[in-house]
Amino acid sequence: MSSTGATLRQPAIYAAAVFFGSLCLLQSTFAELPAATTPEKVFTQVSPRVWMVKADSAAEHGTRIGSAVLIAPSQFITACHVVDRTGKIVLSNGATNVNVDQVLHDPDRTRDLCLLRVTSPMSVAPIAIAPVNTLRVGQQVFAVSSPRGLELSLTDGLISALRVEPGSELPIIQSSTPVSAGSSGGGLFDADGRLIGVIKSVAGQTENFAFSYPAEWVTQLPNRYAKEITDWTAVLKTFGVKFTTDGNVVSSGYAAITDIGALPVSAEGKSGVEIAYKEYLLLAAPRAFIFTSDGQYGSFSDTKSIVQFAADCSKRKVSCKLYAVDNAVVWQQ
Repeated sequence: MSSTGATLRQPAIYAAAVFFGSLCLLQSTFAELPAATTPEKVFTQVSPRVWMVKADSAAEHGTRIGSAVLIAPSQFITACHVVDRTGKIVLSNGATNVNVDQVLHDPDRTRDLCLLRVTSPMSVAPIAIAPVNTLRVGQQVFAVSSPRGLELSLTDGLISALRVEPGSELPIIQSSTPVSAGSSGGGLFDADGRLIGVIKSVAGQTENFAFSYPAEWVTQLPNRYAKEITDWTAVLKTFGVKFTTDGNVVSSGYAAITDIGALPVSAEGKSGVEIAYKEYLLLAAPRAFIFTSDGQYGSFSDTKSIVQFAADCSKRKVSCKLYAVDNAVVWQQ
């Protein structure tokens, strides 16, 4: 009998022992793998809370791509330039897509920060926010965003500088995290997975740095918004707008706020006005839609801008007439 034949007829129990011995060796190899690194832990923690933004822009005949971070159960923070003057905004994370119902600008237009509101709360808890005083130059940080539409991309780097700009008490964060178009509105995170910054601008292809707004600005939004509503109400009253005792605008009865067909324009110019009005409807209050006697139209969502526009109308000796304010049409025929 050949040795080969004897090997083939070994008892099944021997083959099983060899198999399970190999399996035990494989399990031992798995057990010896190193623990997850800090970048892996940060990504696992923050990736369900960073979403890609797709905003339809009629003026640009295409879709803008950006990023957003979940900062409240049904609210995301992003960069305003991603969603300004857009008609439909969709957020996506993997196979999940949600529509944005409202866009709320930071009252200070020098801050390119916008809140995106969705109807249903998300299934994960919002991100934790780190105060600026915990940041140090040289600290390792991580950016998670959608550069060039590549959803949930992770890059790392260092805080290169904390730069205080004129008129601001909190510094802009300069980091060496590589980002590109589509990263705007994404998150800059510390090693604990806390949001430390919102990406506001990206460098060129040959540069290796980015600038982010301090995430602590996000925590200031409620108080800033409350003050803006007070100022807005006072200014709009000078335009003749009437408010109820609970702060709602009194409608003129001309049309429902969502009735696009009621816009007082000729058929020839209606297409452009309808697009602009759809953009208006996506804005959260405070908001106003205005027509001028020389054929201009558009929306405003902060007190300073509407005051400046009214002054410009006066200078040009044209009338500016409110069509809608907040959630009511105030147009008078």
